[in-house]
Amino acid sequence: MRLLAFSCLLALLAVPASAQDEYEPLPNGTINFAEHIASIVFRKCGRCHGENPSAPFSLTDYRSLRERGRVIGIVTNNGSMPPALAEPGYGDLANSGRLSAREIGLIDQWIKEGSPEGDPAAIPPFPQPTGEWKLGKPDLVLNAGSFTVPADAYLLTRNFVLPLDLESPRWLKAIALHRHSPAYLRVLLFVDAEGRTANAAADDANAVAVDRAELRFSPDPAFGAQIMMTRPWELPDGTAQLLVPGTSLVLQTHFQATGVEEEIEPEVGLYFTEEPTKKLVTLSLGTKDLDLPAGEAAFHVRSSFTLPVALSAVGILPNTHLIGSELKAWATLPDGTEEGLVWIKDWDFNYQKQYWFNASLALPAGTTIEMDFKYDNSADNFNNPNYPPEDVAWGLGMDAEVAGLNVQVVVESDDDLAKLNETYAAYRQ
Repeated sequence: MRLLAFSCLLALLAVPASAQDEYEPLPNGTINFAEHIASIVFRKCGRCHGENPSAPFSLTDYRSLRERGRVIGIVTNNGSMPPALAEPGYGDLANSGRLSAREIGLIDQWIKEGSPEGDPAAIPPFPQPTGEWKLGKPDLVLNAGSFTVPADAYLLTRNFVLPLDLESPRWLKAIALHRHSPAYLRVLLFVDAEGRTANAAADDANAVAVDRAELRFSPDPAFGAQIMMTRPWELPDGTAQLLVPGTSLVLQTHFQATGVEEEIEPEVGLYFTEEPTKKLVTLSLGTKDLDLPAGEAAFHVRSSFTLPVALSAVGILPNTHLIGSELKAWATLPDGTEEGLVWIKDWDFNYQKQYWFNASLALPAGTTIEMDFKYDNSADNFNNPNYPPEDVAWGLGMDAEVAGLNVQVVVESDDDLAKLNETYAAYRQ
């Protein structure tokens, strides 16, 4: 046991050479928290280490960072923090969450020089103060009512139906959850314009399951499917989601225990804009035909879809629950060239996210988008919700599994959208 602990410590202390090769240190004595460190930590670590943190502690001011300087230096150097699941260099992702070589170098130099504060008046404010909307005041706020989360909540799911009561169609540019408590583990959003889920059973996770073949494509970015809502969802420039009168939102929230009983009142803020110039749609791969045998450590789920028209990919959202272990997606162009989209070698449900590409990726007609997801339903999987392992099937609850890959793409014309719908309907049969 001591040998194992010593080996783990060596691994933590190992500094990847490449992380420092690109950093040119600042002149000795010039680096400080106010000018160089605060903005990095607040921006890259604030999601989990903010006020009312989901992480074990906050990093919202100079004192909190200075007290944990040695630990912060270790975990930023070895790449374990901030958690960035996606493999670097596989997919040109704008928001992987990974620190740059310069950011790692600045933090390392600051710690080695004694963590000086600099001018306290120059420290930028922490960007996520409790009680404020992260994107500013919404155009419309929806309140889901109150719900009590028990102190020992485990794999607890609750559905909230939120009628929009719109008088006219509106274009939605962004949406945010007012996250009052770390009890929120994950929040999904379903848009229901047909009234199919308006009476969804509050405690039945699968009550909001809608067949994508019925929804078909519309100018929407992953609505009617799933949106990870622990952080604001902002759509790419020139795109928006059309919401029509009579539409309801169904908020599906997975809660986690915080050690105390909490009264939760989920609030969703909507931000509207003018009619967009691009048709953004979501191409969904995956299957509901899941049967993950107990004890199987390397069960693969594969799916592919060949594009009938040319598209531009702008984002990607891979999704499994707790048994997923490795997720990979790529595009094979008609000439055989392979374009990596996203590759997560060590999946962690707690850090899943929607990824956006740095630049749109042109995918000509005939391109095949492919996914290969691996699942570990063995007792060696620390995240496995069942011990001993049990057979697991598809379902939206946290005791079940999903295999989904949502790719956000831009469609050039209504004719292309019609062809895409026709081909996709046949794919889903």
